[in-house]
Amino acid sequence: RWASRTAAQHEGIEAKQLAVFLLGGILLLGGTVWAASFWFKREADAAMERVAATARYPELQQTEVHARDRLGHYRIVSEPDGIYQIPIERAMEVLAQESMPHASTPELRF
Repeated sequence: RWASRTAAQHEGIEAKQLAVFLLGGILLLGGTVWAASFWFKREADAAMERVAATARYPELQQTEVHARDRLGHYRIVSEPDGIYQIPIERAMEVLAQESMPHASTPELRF
């Protein structure tokens, strides 16, 4: 039909070429958006980690001080029952000594 008209000329753009061009552009744009979102997410996570590393938590610090105080001192828990608290380092030493074979116990050999 276009060929019968004298004023109309075929421009050489076919639907297949146009579709390939548009699909390529969409894929390129989508890939760019995906890469940018991945990069922004990674940077945001890194920034949050830096903030968390420098954050101060007063309740946590108080809990740690209280725990160190309780683990490092002697105190009476229940005198009638004979329950006493000793520092954790001393408790580990006592447990290690109790678990070691005594000189009167024959040595086990495998």
